[in-house]
Amino acid sequence: MLWQVCQHECLSGLLDKMFEDTNNLNFLEDQPPSLTQKAQQSQNTTHFSEIVYEAILIWIQQEYPLVWYYHEFPHLLNRYVLAPWANNVQYVIYKTHTFTTYSTYPANSSISFYSSLKVVEYGYISHIWTLTPNTSFTQPQTFFLISLYKKISGDDVVKSPYCSYPGFKCLLVHTPGVQRALPDTMVVKLEQVIFHIAFFDHPSGTFGIKGCTTVLVYSLHRSRQ
Repeated sequence: MLWQVCQHECLSGLLDKMFEDTNNLNFLEDQPPSLTQKAQQSQNTTHFSEIVYEAILIWIQQEYPLVWYYHEFPHLLNRYVLAPWANNVQYVIYKTHTFTTYSTYPANSSISFYSSLKVVEYGYISHIWTLTPNTSFTQPQTFFLISLYKKISGDDVVKSPYCSYPGFKCLLVHTPGVQRALPDTMVVKLEQVIFHIAFFDHPSGTFGIKGCTTVLVYSLHRSRQ
């Protein structure tokens, strides 16, 4: 166990140095990568925050219960360890449709999806991470970090014409990036995605609402899943 603790501290120090200027994450594996592998991965991987790591681990353990938290010592011989990093990608193709990060192409990042409680949510993709197959799991795993659209206040909702015309199937929200407060985020699996959500922006003052707003048009996905 002492050897494991020492190895963990050395690995943590090396990873902190490698990723000190990134927000990055990496992949899942049952053996620590070699120094050569780490050097090759440093440009295309990101390191998980604890919150994101725990959210992904919960999803992984539902299908692969033997996958273990990397901080929990000692590591049992019949367990595989989820490393705190993953491949960072800009887009994925799912059911013939392309989904990208917001920074790559905003239109393809806007989606509707099911939360873990089976509630339909709306947001845009901030990050896409893939976990490559290995001995701890057999199928590639893809996760999105979703920034949820921030809803307008109750006072502004009554000013929106879409409340009076629900047949348009539109929702008015704050325009991403305009609000100073950071958006709420959610980690979801690729399979939770319903479809793209079309949107268009309004300048401040539209409908008498202060601040820029965005109209989400969720009639176009035609309930595809």
